[in-house]
Amino acid sequence: MKRIILTKILPLLAVLVAVLGHSAQAGAASEALEFLIKRISKVGSAAAEALVNEAVDKSPVVARLVRQYGEDALVTLAGKPGRVELVEQLGDDAAEALLKHADIAEDVLRRCPDGEVASALGGMSRESGQYLSICSSRNALSAQDYKTVILVVREGGEAAAEKLSRMSPSALDKVLKTAQTAGLTAAVTMVSATAAISDSPVEFVENIFSLGQWICEHPIPALLVFVILVSLIIKFPDIVVNILLWLPRAAWRVLKWIWRAFRKN
Repeated sequence: MKRIILTKILPLLAVLVAVLGHSAQAGAASEALEFLIKRISKVGSAAAEALVNEAVDKSPVVARLVRQYGEDALVTLAGKPGRVELVEQLGDDAAEALLKHADIAEDVLRRCPDGEVASALGGMSRESGQYLSICSSRNALSAQDYKTVILVVREGGEAAAEKLSRMSPSALDKVLKTAQTAGLTAAVTMVSATAAISDSPVEFVENIFSLGQWICEHPIPALLVFVILVSLIIKFPDIVVNILLWLPRAAWRVLKWIWRAFRKN
């Protein structure tokens, strides 16, 4: 069996790697990885290790993944039929996501088996994946809601993931409705605005100062942003009112912090 693997399967893998070449360097694993995982799942452990070792020599993509996650991670992934099924269904992005996030990615992809979601997970940090898990455990999310949350994290980064994990169900529901009515960009903006009004008044002041400095240094982009904001105000006044209502609370929080600091001194 091992001889057949080494003489038949590995040359085919090498051909795949040669054909796909540089397209695999874009961040997600190449289709050669998907092919490798499917083959590993059908052989014994010793043969699986031989397959991985040969693939490392022939594929820069597999070599990178082995460096990042370890050889055992590839073999473990291929040894779980449910995860192999997800790879077969969603392709190489699912393989990358499962290698990086393991149980979290499996849960996400089973609840929301979508190629765009798999791609977003594959490019997401482990910390963001943990925040997503917390968010989903605290909220009853439909498949579409889960996808929206993941895409917001993809656009907003780890800071957005952390903020989403701490949101109340009602606040998260507003974000989801904003994404549905005004689009993903508006939802990301809402999450970012919420993040700016942080638990620390010092951070809030620093964020406001940084924003003013950026506007002075980039007047033309700032003008474009202003035009977009005015358009959003005209088109979605209710959403804008909700965002503006956060500002008095933030100002009050800053004043309370200043008063406490003054009394301590």
